[in-house]
Amino acid sequence: MNWSNFDNQYIITYGWMARLNLPRNEQIILSLVYGYNITGRNYYIGDASHLSKWTCSPIGDVLDAIKSLVDKNLLLIIKENDAIQLIVQDPRITQLADYKKKKESEQT
Repeated sequence: MNWSNFDNQYIITYGWMARLNLPRNEQIILSLVYGYNITGRNYYIGDASHLSKWTCSPIGDVLDAIKSLVDKNLLLIIKENDAIQLIVQDPRITQLADYKKKKESEQT
């Protein structure tokens, strides 16, 4: 594992996230993805090994946590150009609604 840039990174868990009473891995992943969502990038794109570092869990557990967050309608997975993007489904993030509108208009 390359930890060289890891020491200067951080995540924030907001109160609304804590009230969800999620298991630890789901909480960390939701916080991390949300951080990317609100910093202007609007989505998280990366490999599971990065999330594995943050959760200190095997990649299989990370994938299970992502699936659980999707099943709970807290994460949206978007596949475009062979890349997978994760977006937190929070009404305060407008890019999700904008993305859905764009896709709907492309289909008509």
